[in-house]
Amino acid sequence: MRAATCFRHTHTDSAIYIGVDAGAGPRDSMMLAIKRTTGISIRAARAIIEVTVVTLGWFLGGPAGFGTLAYAIMVGPSVQWGFKIFKVQPHKLIDEAVIAGVEGGAE
Repeated sequence: MRAATCFRHTHTDSAIYIGVDAGAGPRDSMMLAIKRTTGISIRAARAIIEVTVVTLGWFLGGPAGFGTLAYAIMVGPSVQWGFKIFKVQPHKLIDEAVIAGVEGGAE
C-alpha cells in the first residue's frame, strides 16, 4: 500500500510542478535534459538515472534490496504516465519572436 502511494505521488508531483513551470529538481532536470539531447522517452531517462543512483549507492556500501531496485525501475514509467495524464509537454517550443528579442535586442 505504501509503495502504491509513493508511485502515485511521484508521477503526479513531477508532472504538476514541471507542468506549471515551478522548477524541476536535480533528477527531474537531468531527466528532461537526457530526453532533450538523446530523444529517448521520459520513462527510460528517469529509469537510467534512478538505477545509476541505486548502483552507485550500493557500491558505496548503502543498502539496496528488491524494493529499492523495483522503485528505481518503475519510477520512470510512473513519471511518464503522470506527464500523459496531465498533458505536460517536457519541452515547450520557444516562439520565434522571443528568440529574436533575446538575440537581436530591442531596436
